[in-house]
This record gives sequence, C-alpha cells and structure tokens, in this order.
Amino acid sequence: MRKVGIIGIGITPFKARYLDKTYFELAYDATKLALDDTNKNGAEITHNDLQSTVYGIYNELFERQFMPDIFINSYLGMNNKSGTRIATGGATGGYTVRMAYAEVASGLSDLCLCIGVEKCNDCYDEN
Repeated sequence: MRKVGIIGIGITPFKARYLDKTYFELAYDATKLALDDTNKNGAEITHNDLQSTVYGIYNELFERQFMPDIFINSYLGMNNKSGTRIATGGATGGYTVRMAYAEVASGLSDLCLCIGVEKCNDCYDEN
C-alpha cells in the first residue's frame, strides 16, 4: 500500500438551508475551495488532474434523482472519470474518506476527489 495524504480541503459554510444554491452548485463550490487550498502553495492542480471521485451522499432521494453522483461528475467537468458513490446512512462520511484512501493507497488513482454534499432539509414535499 502506498502512503496517502490529504492535499487540500474545501468546506462550504454550514447553514440549515441553501435555498439559493443547488446540490450541484454546493459540490462545485466545495471542489473549487479544495483545489484553491491545494494550489495556494504553488501547486497547479485542476479538476482535469483528478483521476477519480468518491461521493458521499446520505440519501439520493433527498436530491430527487437516482444516481446524483453521475450528474455531479458532469457538472464538475469530470466526465469519463471513475466515480464511486457511498451511501451508508450516518456512516457515509467515514466510509467516503475510507474509499478515497483505498483508491489512492491501492494505486488505482494518484489524485482522488473525496466529496460529500447534502441538502436534506430541502427535500421535496408536494404537501
């Protein structure tokens, strides 16, 4: 197993609701912040350099679509790159980091985006 390190972190501010942003925009914002954090010491890494993505999604029904990870990959400009969705309820965050670690430690990827995004308070309700 190879050594693995975290080279950048991006976190959007915690709010009860983001009525002005979509699920995809929140994912984009966090990714941009992580890449900015990575590059502040002179690195020049873009989304094109990322080889894979591991998505933590607590419950896709909150996003009103099946397999939202595929659409996030497209929104981030990472079509045709490996994407793995993790949905394990309350353990989603931990398992997402674990899978991203395994992706790099095993040699499957050199650079892997590990992302979690949720808008569970905005879930659809016809009533």
